[in-house]
Amino acid sequence: MKILVVCRWHGDHAAAFIMEQVDALRSLGHDVQYVTAKKGGIRGYIELYRNLKRAIREIQPDIVHAHYGICGLIANLQRQVPVVTTYPGSDINDKRIRPISVVAMRLSKYNLFMSKRQIAKVQRYAKPEKTEILRYGILSDLFVEQDKETARKVIGLKQDKKYVLFSSKFTRLGKDPDLAKAVVAIVDKHRREAGLSGVELLPLTGGYTKEEMVSLMNAVDAAIVTSKSEGSPQFTKEVMACGTPIVSVDVGDVAEQVEGLEGYYISQSRNAEELADMLEKAIEFGKTNGHKHIKNMHLDNMQVAERLVSIYESIM
Repeated sequence: MKILVVCRWHGDHAAAFIMEQVDALRSLGHDVQYVTAKKGGIRGYIELYRNLKRAIREIQPDIVHAHYGICGLIANLQRQVPVVTTYPGSDINDKRIRPISVVAMRLSKYNLFMSKRQIAKVQRYAKPEKTEILRYGILSDLFVEQDKETARKVIGLKQDKKYVLFSSKFTRLGKDPDLAKAVVAIVDKHRREAGLSGVELLPLTGGYTKEEMVSLMNAVDAAIVTSKSEGSPQFTKEVMACGTPIVSVDVGDVAEQVEGLEGYYISQSRNAEELADMLEKAIEFGKTNGHKHIKNMHLDNMQVAERLVSIYESIM
């Protein structure tokens, strides 16, 4: 099968979760090519449409798969090849962008969302027969449990201290690092007053290889998510696959990801004290059964790719 993937380009690459999905489709024997928007604004998307039309003439694909609502709209301006559109999050969560996604939704042959919460926001326009929740998968053969002591040696963390991993850089204000810092400060104070080791919050910064990220997620005692908006964060899936507990506000599909699994704590509020109580439990929980849960939830990258192929075949 010939597949054209339409998406935004960041520097010299697409988002990691899109590239990993493409790699999985290629490993199943399909010919997948990118058509990308390398510039922002109207000019960038005019160029994207021209590149798409050229690629359709030259490659004659069976399916176009667009990622993000605006790319879905551009992809549907041609009507020769059926379009599948995936909505990662901001294209539905942001009220300013949502109308564009709604148009893409009505034109696309099939629409893929990250969560029930996403679908609820566009319920009037998302026809059930061409709508499905299909999250981006993770590399579950890479993100696996490791011995914590060994992982800490790899990353360079102290063995006698507690660590909590934040879901991003501290400079990404949409992730609300101030709330995460406040939560960890409360837990750190409680532990020190009780004569226990302190707690340090670590940001997930760039510069880590995938292998180092696996070690980092295994080296910490828990992870925390305080984002103001999410679709289906890869961070929580990868941490879960490493068997590390998570404390999160009820954002995106995190509650759906961890439903029924022990060691994962979802707060219905953004109250620092409540989150701190949960974090204290998470730090002492130990390893979870997260890796098995990833498979059961069909969040492995190859499982997602196989489902995509069946969707493509059904609408060709």
